[in-house]
Amino acid sequence: MRQEILNALVAAVENTNEFKKVIKGVLPPIPNINSFPTVAFAIDKENRERVNIPGCQFQSELLITGIIYTKSNKTVYEDIISDLVYSIENAIQIDETLNNLVLDIYVKSIAQDGGLLHPYQLCELDIVAYYRK
Repeated sequence: MRQEILNALVAAVENTNEFKKVIKGVLPPIPNINSFPTVAFAIDKENRERVNIPGCQFQSELLITGIIYTKSNKTVYEDIISDLVYSIENAIQIDETLNNLVLDIYVKSIAQDGGLLHPYQLCELDIVAYYRK
């Protein structure tokens, strides 16, 4: 299930045309990224548990790590993160397969690197999906 969720999230972000490149899988070394802004998705962990919600069997919490490089200022970076969160949280309206499986998906938290890798920005998105089996 997590692979289907990841595929749908990548497709949703690609459909926004906000990013020059969307990568699925292992994060590439920073020097290998040459289109900006870029976002990369890789599932680092998954916590899956049964839930007692009508019509829903499981809750899955995914940690997705993304790296964004932009030569712009912090406001532009924050706008990019906002667009990314919007794309993720609206993915079930865009992807028909995901819509049939997932009842709700949302970004639980966002952790940022605080400018340590300037001009790169590293962020981790903790995503929760409620879904049927």
